[in-house]
Amino acid sequence: MKKIWLDRIKISCVGRQLITTNKAITDSMTIGNSDFDGNTDYSASCDGHHDWSFMIYGKTQFSMLNNYIHGTWAVRRRRRVVESEANVVAHVAIDCWGSNTGHSFEIGARATTSATQQCRCSPVWIAHCMPQAAMASGWTFVCGQ
Repeated sequence: MKKIWLDRIKISCVGRQLITTNKAITDSMTIGNSDFDGNTDYSASCDGHHDWSFMIYGKTQFSMLNNYIHGTWAVRRRRRVVESEANVVAHVAIDCWGSNTGHSFEIGARATTSATQQCRCSPVWIAHCMPQAAMASGWTFVCGQ
């Protein structure tokens, strides 16, 4: 699949993942200016937060820009795909994670990352943000006023 553009959408009240590519080859996808609301009455974690927000793997190149992801939690990554098959290139910038339990990213053993240590939430998206651990390597995205 090529030239996929998801812009100005709101996704909420879903059963499993908010977005998934499975093993599809997606070489140019942009997700931007969107609201991913994971608040739910049916939470596997019993805290009202959605699990498995985004499952993006296979051979995929994508950008996530200026999104608000909230009310989610993360669990251990399921190893349905052999690590040698995974080839994901991600550009994630100006996104805000708020009111999430757990972590925002799970990155594979062979992955490298580049991320800024601090972001600011736009008041258009959220009035109050909570600091969130982004990934096991120690990066922290902090949403502030």
